[in-house]
Amino acid sequence: MSSMGIVRKDWTPGQLTADPSAYVGRKVAIFGGTGGLGRAISEALIQKGAAVTVLGRVLKDAPHPGRTFVAADFSSLVQTRDVAQRLAAETFDAILLTHGIFASRVREVTPEGLEKDLATSALSRWVIVRETAGRLGRQRPAGGKRPRLFVWGFPGGERQLDFTDVQSARNYRWSTAHGNTVVINEALVRDTVTKFPEVDVFGMNPGIIKTNIMAGVLGQSSLVLRVQQALVGLLFQSAETYAKKIAPLVVHPELEHRSGALFNRHAKPIEPNPWLLAADNSARVAAAADALVASVLAPRPSSQPKAPH
Repeated sequence: MSSMGIVRKDWTPGQLTADPSAYVGRKVAIFGGTGGLGRAISEALIQKGAAVTVLGRVLKDAPHPGRTFVAADFSSLVQTRDVAQRLAAETFDAILLTHGIFASRVREVTPEGLEKDLATSALSRWVIVRETAGRLGRQRPAGGKRPRLFVWGFPGGERQLDFTDVQSARNYRWSTAHGNTVVINEALVRDTVTKFPEVDVFGMNPGIIKTNIMAGVLGQSSLVLRVQQALVGLLFQSAETYAKKIAPLVVHPELEHRSGALFNRHAKPIEPNPWLLAADNSARVAAAADALVASVLAPRPSSQPKAPH
């Protein structure tokens, strides 16, 4: 099975397009919207008339009336939780989780004790969904489309998770560490379908696109990185081309009540990871992710003595 995903045969919606008026006034939050794919998608939606809130480290774009910026560091689950709690998710039509990194050649650990790629690219998304999905779209006018949640990653492959080494502490390889985030993100889609039935959630596989995400592996501004980006630019679509293809998914009526669907780089529905469908693997992945999140965010017993009654 390709990492790009196998196109489904049971649902062939064709090339999805949308009436330009469908975007006007739509409120969209894009986590990771300050760079890479997220930035390209935010620009595409803003040009179509959507009101976009981008969340990320630094906004380098010029001010635009259609864009609101919220500073955030998604390598910290505590900061991610605080940002997600402050977001007025009740008023949004869609949330897009595009943020993430690639694991570096040497294992990195956050101050919260989590492998950095796992924390940034997967567990932070778990936190965002838990904090926002139950509120998403609740204060919009009645009679509109169901709220939508999109989770970027590489769903639809055949990756597995080693439950004995989720944090890649025993035998670190950057490719395996990042593969763990891929499995957890697809499991998040499946878990959200069950836990938040009022929301339509989708998994997104963009394939290979020229961005700066590989800098941690190949070296920032290195010759290897420049060569890799040049080859990717020649052989694969740009972030801007991809953004134009998937923008209709935010508003198209064909997606109503299609929660759990996964889409490839051409916005075509693809088959899920068969390993997650087997036995109780998806539930076990969800439990492992919940446990890691709780290890950081769960209230700790107070060391102060209780006051006498």
